[in-house]
Amino acid sequence: MQHKTIMIIDDDQDDRDFFFEALMEVDSTVGFLAAPNGIEAIKFLKQLNSSPPDIIFLDLNMPLMNGFQCLGEIRKMKAYKNTPVIIYTTPYAVENKDGYNDLNPVYFLSKPTRYNDIVRTLTYLLENKNWGKNEFLKEKVITLK
Repeated sequence: MQHKTIMIIDDDQDDRDFFFEALMEVDSTVGFLAAPNGIEAIKFLKQLNSSPPDIIFLDLNMPLMNGFQCLGEIRKMKAYKNTPVIIYTTPYAVENKDGYNDLNPVYFLSKPTRYNDIVRTLTYLLENKNWGKNEFLKEKVITLK
């Protein structure tokens, strides 16, 4: 059985730790990759010898290379051209999503502030078997009810 791998690119160590804890609560068999900024993420992805992550969570507001620049670099790499990327950021950035149409598949998720919301979001995403297929997440903004 092939297990999923999730990567988070976020400059905030607390957010990365929070995300990891929630992910391990949801499914401790999921592989976890993390990078503290876009430059480190691109270096890491270029050197990765295994299959690409199933999902990349990407913060937009980072120093050195912001999330939009990082996403552009990710999409230039053939192995990651179709990897689903979830822009994991502030509600303001989610509202201004129109500039990302050429960088599909890209989804938007407001960064949950409560631990239970992150657990719920990760549960929803990991239970879905259709990542990478157009039928999944027809809406570009992920909202959980």
